[in-house]
Amino acid sequence: ATEGFKPTNLSIDAMEVDSHVVSVAYDQDGNPGAPDPNDAYGTAWFNGSASPGSAEGTTMLNIHTYRNGGALGNDLLENLPDDALLKVSGEDGKVACYQVYEEVKIWVDSYSEDSPEAQRLHADTGEPNVAIVVCDDFDWGTEEWDSRVIWYAKLVE
Repeated sequence: ATEGFKPTNLSIDAMEVDSHVVSVAYDQDGNPGAPDPNDAYGTAWFNGSASPGSAEGTTMLNIHTYRNGGALGNDLLENLPDDALLKVSGEDGKVACYQVYEEVKIWVDSYSEDSPEAQRLHADTGEPNVAIVVCDDFDWGTEEWDSRVIWYAKLVE
């Protein structure tokens, strides 16, 4: 089986994106962590998910969306091509390339840990995928994000 690696960079040539990647665990609410709130263009690899380059499982990358724009998540929501090529790099020059094949929107109030989407997002087995997760649908009344957009990308040679 292909061994995965710890990611340090995410690049998306189609959008001239070059984002550093930090390794995160669960946050204080028990959710997969995100970059520091002030790290608008950073990417967080949830280290409870598969490593990039692994032979199977889903690698979860979390990226911020800001309510007034100016973050990588906002750029992705507006401009990420349907078939974008994602390049995840690590130390020692390791690189894994993934091609986006699906965009899914999940509403927070209908999401549960045992839903098919949750099982897909947290998969340890099956085809090697990257899932990029960003917040969407900010509610100014509650000051909460009502949905998440997930792009799934499959490992390509």
